[in-house]
Amino acid sequence: MRPGDLVNLSRRNFGSITEITFNGVRVMLVLAVCSLALVVLVCILAITTLPGSAASAAARSSYRWLTIYFLGIGFGYILVQIGLLQRLIIVLGRPTFALSVVLFSMLLGTGCGAACSERLFPKADVRRCAAVIVGVLILLRLSFPAVVLLESVHSSTTRLVIAGAVLAGTGFFLGCAFPLGVRKVAPTGEWAVQKMWAINGAASIAASVLAAVIGLVLGSGAVVTAGIMAYALALAASTRTYLRYEIR
Repeated sequence: MRPGDLVNLSRRNFGSITEITFNGVRVMLVLAVCSLALVVLVCILAITTLPGSAASAAARSSYRWLTIYFLGIGFGYILVQIGLLQRLIIVLGRPTFALSVVLFSMLLGTGCGAACSERLFPKADVRRCAAVIVGVLILLRLSFPAVVLLESVHSSTTRLVIAGAVLAGTGFFLGCAFPLGVRKVAPTGEWAVQKMWAINGAASIAASVLAAVIGLVLGSGAVVTAGIMAYALALAASTRTYLRYEIR
């Protein structure tokens, strides 16, 4: 669809068959607005209800910036995952099969990355972790044109192994962000971790709908690019957290 079509959906009448398709798009847009409103509400509640009166001024500042960090990685992970799914459906064939491959490989890699995060970043350096993730995703995005080369591979098993390895490797780096953030936010005050879980979960829900809308209008590459921007936001927030500590 062209971007202008999204604006005119409520003003135009289509044929009976086409109307069914566009009704689905209208529902998706309503879900996008509702999910974004949910994210804003959860963030406002998390920021205004600070982790506790006993927290220091530095801890409160860190808590606020880490709110943006968890928001960024919540949006980023799902946007990257669905962007890769949209792209690999063409290469792997059946959508259900592609979904199984993407979910299995990325979740496996994410779990391994989370388990190794403490060894890779022993000081819970979320800034360095976010920078590594942004770098990996930029390389992944630049390699998108090479995905078509998989179509020339006749063996479906070989295509599956290559795609699974790339997905697992991507998931490994993405999996480090959340546990490191939890280690960083936990000392800031009471209920801080639970609130970050809420922000991350709400952002993930909104990202799933946004990924569908962005992919419909701009394509799968734009969805991954949006995910990179979300992780760049997390990088900026984590950098701001460290600058606050250095100033103090």
